[in-house]
Amino acid sequence: MILCWGEGHGSAVHDHADAHCFMKILQGSLSEVRFDWPPGNESEEDGLHEISRSVLKENDVCYINGAVL
Repeated sequence: MILCWGEGHGSAVHDHADAHCFMKILQGSLSEVRFDWPPGNESEEDGLHEISRSVLKENDVCYINGAVL
């Protein structure tokens, strides 16, 4: 599957539920922010916390698997 996003487009917070996701940036860049539940408590009441933030640039490759959001 190939996704083509214009400038400013994005995706809502979501998980990959043990699905595999490979990304390769063909043109431009992509900002990725990853989230997880607080340790020991996967309750929506406590909210998510940011675990990483990165920028993928042209020709960069990324792999995601699992429930980390």
